[in-house]
Amino acid sequence: MYTSNTTTPNFNYDQVQFPRPSSGKEVILENSYPHLIMFGATSPGKIKVFFKIFFGFLTSILQVIGTGLLLIVFPILALIPITIKQIVFKFFFRIGYRLYTNKAIGSRVHRLMVSSSHPSGGCVNTHTSILTPINYSTFVVWPVPVLSDNYSYIIYDKDTNETAVVDPCAPEVVIDVCNRLGVLPKYIFCTHSHFDHAGGNTVLQSLIPELKIIGGNMKTVPGVNLLADDDTVFWLGNTPIRTITTPCHTPDHIIFAVGNSKPNLQTHDQIPELSQSEAVFTGDTLFVGGVGAFFHGRPEDMYNSLQKLGSLSDNCAVYCGHEYAERLLWFCAWIEHDNPHTLKRACWANICRSMNIPTVPSTMGWERRTNPWLRWNDPALASAVELKLYAYLKI
Repeated sequence: MYTSNTTTPNFNYDQVQFPRPSSGKEVILENSYPHLIMFGATSPGKIKVFFKIFFGFLTSILQVIGTGLLLIVFPILALIPITIKQIVFKFFFRIGYRLYTNKAIGSRVHRLMVSSSHPSGGCVNTHTSILTPINYSTFVVWPVPVLSDNYSYIIYDKDTNETAVVDPCAPEVVIDVCNRLGVLPKYIFCTHSHFDHAGGNTVLQSLIPELKIIGGNMKTVPGVNLLADDDTVFWLGNTPIRTITTPCHTPDHIIFAVGNSKPNLQTHDQIPELSQSEAVFTGDTLFVGGVGAFFHGRPEDMYNSLQKLGSLSDNCAVYCGHEYAERLLWFCAWIEHDNPHTLKRACWANICRSMNIPTVPSTMGWERRTNPWLRWNDPALASAVELKLYAYLKI
């Protein structure tokens, strides 16, 4: 039985924003800093429609052939011990991962992914159809959906209009949204070196030579000209930014903690406490309901990285790098079916994603109640995991 002593955060499901009917084109409401942007596909030409149908038909044929081959090979695969399968899988995965992280090969693959996901070059064909800005004391955040499940973010200071972009992996989309908002990026906050986060750094840098790119490693993260470490503090206008190193997913991974919940008490000479941060941009370290893959680290490395977020308040918003919430939260609900928070959040994520509504931001409070990676010392979670292992191993 779920027995956690933590309190339930004040979550109002009536606040979920539902999309308005779209005309099929990209729409901006209001001229200056719009309160709503609808993303929709523009009308394609006849040639594009033809090729889309042709390649769809070709893909269907290949899927049928692949399914047939799988049915033939499956009985043979069933005879192979699972240990050997794991060794073979890890071997080929390592080869694929090294190719993807190779600068020459990975950058070309990434550009192909961007052109495939955004053929018109703008903010169309996205995985999320409606976005709203989120206002904080001194800054505003715009989530920007890119590729198949990524998020970039645009942050601008209310007083000075200074703007930063977080992980602009699809630069054409980011430029499109910045033009619509009437802002010019001064900074790039790059969480880590994977091309689906850092792939647009050099493109934007070539367009805006004075652009400052902040990252955790100058050698591995493309274009970085400002190096950040633990507790590096700088300012976006009147908005304080603090960096936190979180190596595990990649050795160069950093998180950006933004804002100050007590702006009336701040000066540029006085560094605000991490606990006063209003939002945290976690890249691929912390997701809604999960954490990133341990490509370059061990479980203890992820544990140490997550411990650094312990002082963040429950109200601190969490902006992650991917739209994984639905699948991760259903896994949380499966692991811990007696926890009412996980099931509630999983249902909420299911409703949002069925309508192409983003699940970001989450909050640290919700993650501490539903994300198993932040609840390693919770007896209720330990008991639930033990029961699942017992059922799986049939002891």
